[in-house]
Parts: sequence; structure tokens; C-alpha cells
Amino acid sequence: MKNFKLYAILSLCFGMLFLTGCGGGDTPTVTCSMEENGQKATFKITYDKEEKNPQSVEMTVSVEIPDGTSKEDIENAKEAVEVMYCSNDDIKCNVKQNGNSLDITLAGDLDDLVDAGMLQFDEDEDSSLEALLKEAEEEGAKCTKSYE
Repeated sequence: MKNFKLYAILSLCFGMLFLTGCGGGDTPTVTCSMEENGQKATFKITYDKEEKNPQSVEMTVSVEIPDGTSKEDIENAKEAVEVMYCSNDDIKCNVKQNGNSLDITLAGDLDDLVDAGMLQFDEDEDSSLEALLKEAEEEGAKCTKSYE
């Protein structure tokens, strides 16, 4: 099975994400999605009320399974992803096959995801909702902003 390059995709997408949700509450939320090389990524980030600091992240990456991949190889890939990303009790993790793709969903507090090495975050950079929204859209992501 092809290498997912999940870490690289997550790092790239994290720099491009921050925007939406649905609701009417007071928690600023951003949802972004993008597609590249047969891989789809969706991110939902919640912010503090001042829209300055991201608080939690939920991300799903869908990786296309190449034609002809055996069931055994798919199961081995799922197990490898689970060992790599689903062993932290502070992070919700789900890996499932969805047709001809493997969907990997991770959710947790930003600090837990950074501590686990699943995301990169530079506290010295502007991480406000508006700054990250602009960067995400420059990277080709489609984003929406809402309040939940």
C-alpha cells in the first residue's frame, strides 16, 4: 500500500485550515477542506471567544486505496495507522474503510495533538482565526466560519 504521508498532509493542512461550523452559539469555529493527489482532508477548529487562539481540532483525512490492493494489505495499513495515531488516550481516533478510501479521523485539544506530534504549531506566529483563514485559502482550501 502506498505511503499515506499523513504527517506531511496534516502539517500542511493545519497551516491552511481554520474556519466554520454550524450553529448560532458563541464559539468561533472554522471548517476547511481540500483535496490533493487523491487525498481529501477536512478540518474543524474551535477558537477561544476572542478568535485569537485555537482550542481544539478535528480532522479527517481520506486516502484513496489503489486498485488491486488486497484486503490483507488494507487491514495491515489500518492496523499501522491505529498503532501510529490511535494509541494516545487524550486523542479520539477512528480508522475505517469507506469504499475505495481509508478514512482517518483524529480529534482532540490542540495541545494534545501537538504533544503527540500529529500537528505542528508555532506559538510565535499569528494563529488568529482570520490569519489562518487567509493562509488556508491561499493554500487552496475551501473554508467557512461559524459560531457554535
